[in-house]
Amino acid sequence: MKRIYFDSASTTKVNKKVIRAMIPYYKKYYGNPSSIHKDGRIARQAINNSRSSIAKHLNCNVDEIFFTSGASESNSWVSKVYGCTFTALSHDSIKMANDNSKKNKFITAPLINSETGSVEGKISRIYENRDFCHIDLTQAIGKIKINLHKSQYATASFSGHKFGAPKGIGVLYIRRDKQKDFLPLIYGHQEGGLRGGTENVPGIVGIAKALDLVYDNWDKNKLKIYNIRTIICEFLDTQEIKYHESYGVFNITFKNLNAQTAVGIFDREGISISAGSACNSGSDTPSEILLYFGYSQKEALNTIRVSVSHMNKIREAKRFIKVLKKIIDRYDVL
Repeated sequence: MKRIYFDSASTTKVNKKVIRAMIPYYKKYYGNPSSIHKDGRIARQAINNSRSSIAKHLNCNVDEIFFTSGASESNSWVSKVYGCTFTALSHDSIKMANDNSKKNKFITAPLINSETGSVEGKISRIYENRDFCHIDLTQAIGKIKINLHKSQYATASFSGHKFGAPKGIGVLYIRRDKQKDFLPLIYGHQEGGLRGGTENVPGIVGIAKALDLVYDNWDKNKLKIYNIRTIICEFLDTQEIKYHESYGVFNITFKNLNAQTAVGIFDREGISISAGSACNSGSDTPSEILLYFGYSQKEALNTIRVSVSHMNKIREAKRFIKVLKKIIDRYDVL
């Protein structure tokens, strides 16, 4: 039986159209974009086109988009430059890289939380002074349309592998007036001298193509996710089980079944889910984020995360429901 992947908040399958866009830059146009010969110029143009496309979708200037290896690098970069005031919701890449010696710290949190899918009012209030705000958009791309100039965030980050691009490529948006403050994490002449190393041309082409597909198929994808969400929610509403859902991310809390055990049972049934953020996968301690949102320690330890995307099918949701019902009846009785 074909496996079902319900862990899109962790990572997504690379879109076939993204792979097709990337292949020429592995096989034919593989020149170093810093070279001045024709092969290098073709690679450089691909980067320029990709940067322009991303800037258009996010409503910012082309020279405000910097390519990195992912949101973890982007977050760490900001945290090293400014230091950050963070909450329990902030990613570990912010917390662990934080320079506490900085005086003018940025306030930071994700726009959408990775474990709950929530956009909380508390987070919105954090960003009232947006001139000193870094926002992590990693979970928000494809769920909320982003307008960086209207929002006036100082910096913003995201990874490509959350929306159909490959792993190992991400973006850091740095508003023009903040770029003078930045020193590189990686030194070299690339990316305006702020991020060294030969550019990942196929990855850059891939993340731009994936973002194109997100915006080109916005309404269709939203409808697909809505239909899957509706089926699962309708089932959960009939059960005496606590759950929370936002943007296709479900937190389902068992009465007695430990989340790690539940993940293993689902895995044997051919369904991939998680017990929270992939960054903390396998941890036997309660999720700090779920505790922040008011879960008890027992509830946090008994909560699984199920995250769906437009790549999923209605039949997959129906099979998931059957397996969930069997698990509730067999393992979660009082």
